[in-house]
Amino acid sequence: MKILAWLTGAPLAIIAVAFSVANRDAVRLDLWPLPFSVDIPVYVTVLGSVAFGTVLGWMASWLPAARLRARLRARNARIEELERESGLAGGRPEPDPRLPAPES
Repeated sequence: MKILAWLTGAPLAIIAVAFSVANRDAVRLDLWPLPFSVDIPVYVTVLGSVAFGTVLGWMASWLPAARLRARLRARNARIEELERESGLAGGRPEPDPRLPAPES
């Protein structure tokens, strides 16, 4: 999985750096309805928009899954509790005292 991240992330980083170097001209952003305007480089505008969209998309996919993650945590806790009760958590279960002892 790490190799896939490097295979996609490294070329994207190189493209972003090349884009930033090629687009250093200033652009005026008017912050309507406020009476302010800001002069910033083009690459900050574009890469900032891409980063903002990426974070919004990540949140849009992560937040709805919170209920599922909570249910999974509760089920895992219940499974661990049942394993402890039955003696399966430590490997070999304890012998039932009502049964005759196994002959060795």
